[in-house]
Amino acid sequence: MVHRPGPGPAAPARVTVLAYEGTSLFAELPALRTTLPDPADARNAVLVLVVRTAPDIPSSAILEALRRYAATLTSQGGRLVLAGVRPETAEVLRRTGIADHVTLVPADEGPLLAPLDTAYAEASAWLAAPRPADAERPSGGAPPPQR
Repeated sequence: MVHRPGPGPAAPARVTVLAYEGTSLFAELPALRTTLPDPADARNAVLVLVVRTAPDIPSSAILEALRRYAATLTSQGGRLVLAGVRPETAEVLRRTGIADHVTLVPADEGPLLAPLDTAYAEASAWLAAPRPADAERPSGGAPPPQR
């Protein structure tokens, strides 16, 4: 986990990129919460969370925190994108249903930053796409396609 003061509120209608580099133990939860931008009033914000260097499968507490964070972003019309997801982590995210509410960009054997480049391009395209009025989109609209 990158430990630094929290970035404050998520920027509305913008893509924010952060790296998750810590363990996925429940003890990491307070650091995760203070590192992620506040999604409460972030209309159409997208957070790309790079997880390629995360060393293990997330704990149930981390999974629940990601689910809640994604739900809050979605309620504001935004998205959570996980970049550099390893196959075993993707499987856990699918089994727990979290993958239904986030965009997964898999890790690959290519260049180190390729998943981030893909995630950023997809997030930017999603932001640029026209969406129905907020009143017609109570859950934040349809998610981008899963990879």
